[in-house]
Amino acid sequence: MPDSRPYSRLNDRYQILALIGTGGMASVYRAHDEFLDREVAVKLFNASLGEIAEVSNQEHELQVLARLNHHGLVTLIDAGIVANKDPAKSRMYLVMELITGATLKELSASRALSGREIAQIGFDLAEGLQYIHANGVTHRDVKPANVLMVTYGGSGDRPRAKLADFGIASLTGTPTPDEGVTIGTAAYLSPEQAMREPIEAATDVYSLGLALLECFTRTPEFPGTPLESATARLIRDPHMPEWLSPQWASLLSAMTNRDPASRPTSAQAVAALGKLIGIERDLENGAGDKQQGAATRAPSADDAEVFNRIARVASRLLNTAIVIIAAIDDGAARVLSHHGVDAHLVDPAALVANPHDGVNPLVLGNDYITRVSGSLVRDSDGRVVGSLWALDERPHVMSAYDDQNLADVVALVERELGGSTSDRS
Repeated sequence: MPDSRPYSRLNDRYQILALIGTGGMASVYRAHDEFLDREVAVKLFNASLGEIAEVSNQEHELQVLARLNHHGLVTLIDAGIVANKDPAKSRMYLVMELITGATLKELSASRALSGREIAQIGFDLAEGLQYIHANGVTHRDVKPANVLMVTYGGSGDRPRAKLADFGIASLTGTPTPDEGVTIGTAAYLSPEQAMREPIEAATDVYSLGLALLECFTRTPEFPGTPLESATARLIRDPHMPEWLSPQWASLLSAMTNRDPASRPTSAQAVAALGKLIGIERDLENGAGDKQQGAATRAPSADDAEVFNRIARVASRLLNTAIVIIAAIDDGAARVLSHHGVDAHLVDPAALVANPHDGVNPLVLGNDYITRVSGSLVRDSDGRVVGSLWALDERPHVMSAYDDQNLADVVALVERELGGSTSDRS
């Protein structure tokens, strides 16, 4: 059992306050960063630098974390070595952001989660996986105990899920210290992990599917000893409860397909879970069992702050002073958000046009505005249901990075309006 406070301070900066938790490779402590006057989490590895195999694992985790920075992941802040007179007995530590919320395992054990909550958690985690997969990283240990729930403090903000513990993550093209060994947590292993086959991004999608299924059933799908658990997934697919909706059963079955090539990618999981958030929200609001292709939900007054937040995010991501979001119904536009401009200066009739179709009536005769970009929002039948506008006095040529940011923001508007496609510019 590790000492609750093995050191009082690390490297004259981090004051150790209390033990948070411990595992086979390291212990995590709450600490105070005296330089920046904030609380952090310090992961102190148990093995000393003289233990070559363990140091290889530690350096591998540091290498993975150093290249990642995403709101869906626990952020690495610093790293260092606790020096010892005998260099071989020195120990490595990592400093990470401190998450004070419960793990998904603890949250699920404490109460039943709604379908909407599960969809939101899945969406957050799938976004994080999409990011790490695009950066050549496979987590290999996605499970409820490695998901931390964080609340940012806003009264209308929902808790966000963050993926933690990259201790056994792998980098594309980089040999891992445990190559050829079954690694991971038995209850959440993918079939290819259990068979010690090559591991790719699809293994994380499988494990996420099992974790989300457990959020519904509140029990692991493959319990038992490590051998029993690992073997079970090789001979049967996870059981989908009869009461699970067709949309959920279809997605979770696809995510936990025993064939990695048949699973959705993490990007496809993001899109599917985003749609499920909307479906579950409609069910909570009494809209009934909304099917794909149904009429677009009309935004209500309760959605005003949602669109205002999207507009603020768009302004930062697109580096533009003015963002306008509108709903369009039967050729008439209704302003949902007008960041950076007074409402009386916005002509709703101009918002039904396509932002990139020639000289737009929204800025006609206005020499102040030189930049116009944005998108129409369409529903699954191709009907225009909204528009997003980004305006600024500074001329700007959209880069591929800007295009991706615009696509991400439009996707948020699409989800809130119930749309599915867009015409971006």
